[in-house]
Amino acid sequence: MEDNNNGWGVQVQGKADPHLVASYIKVNPEYFDSVGTRVVLGRGITVKDTATSPTVAVVNEAFVRKLF
Repeated sequence: MEDNNNGWGVQVQGKADPHLVASYIKVNPEYFDSVGTRVVLGRGITVKDTATSPTVAVVNEAFVRKLF
């Protein structure tokens, strides 16, 4: 399921730089259904999210607790 799992520094506009690193994976619209994960708030990845669309990020609850 995960072909490319990397980590990058994370900075949230308006927040002090916490020097955090987040892991990321590139997924397709079927990813969340296939791993049995549901989106709690907002939206998941859709077929309209393409290489030429604005960037989309889906984060987990631990990420939200640390940064928001």
